[in-house]
Amino acid sequence: MKVLLVEDEKTLSRLISEALTHQLFTVEAAYDGEEALFRINNYAYDAIILDILLPKRSGWEVLGEARKTGVQTPVLLLTALSQVEDKVRGLNTGADDYLPKPFDIRELVARVQALIRRSVQTHLEGGVLRCGDLEVNTVKKTVRRGDRTIDLTKKEYQILEYLLYHRGEVVTKETLEERLWGDEDSLWSDVIRSHMKNLRKKLDQKHRIPLIKTIRGEGYVCDSE
Repeated sequence: MKVLLVEDEKTLSRLISEALTHQLFTVEAAYDGEEALFRINNYAYDAIILDILLPKRSGWEVLGEARKTGVQTPVLLLTALSQVEDKVRGLNTGADDYLPKPFDIRELVARVQALIRRSVQTHLEGGVLRCGDLEVNTVKKTVRRGDRTIDLTKKEYQILEYLLYHRGEVVTKETLEERLWGDEDSLWSDVIRSHMKNLRKKLDQKHRIPLIKTIRGEGYVCDSE
């Protein structure tokens, strides 16, 4: 699981990163609001830990803009602001949870784990991921669209499953390279294009509406709209 940590206090950021890494999370750190927005707009994450009092752009701005652009990644707000009004504002802006400073690192890790579990459960119903008339059974590893069963290769299935877990969000080729191949070498770009071409051909056969769309210069998005 991949987490974006947005915290300008570098000592605290390092402590949180170490705790999450110990629990086998992959952590990327940002130290100001502009860097956070860049990462959110260009990479996919399973959860975001977001401080409110940030340089350049506040956590409120980052959260608000992310939600306006359709980012559905669960967000844990982390801040020294502990008034009820601040908590309400955060939740109304689109945060999924709120943890005031100071806090126990173990509680933060537990909250992040809970956020990701809830996010996965929201996407999964009986182990099935859905997008329009497409159904992917993540237990049996089967794919159906309408009344048609679709046979995919292992990599095609992995790409489709990842896109569905991040349905509605733009997933970059770099993210797919890192998450599915463990590498960000540009040599994988042609491989991904080839897999994506074959995947689309199989999914969209006899269907008018394509499920996987290319966002030029950005990446891919899976959506039925």
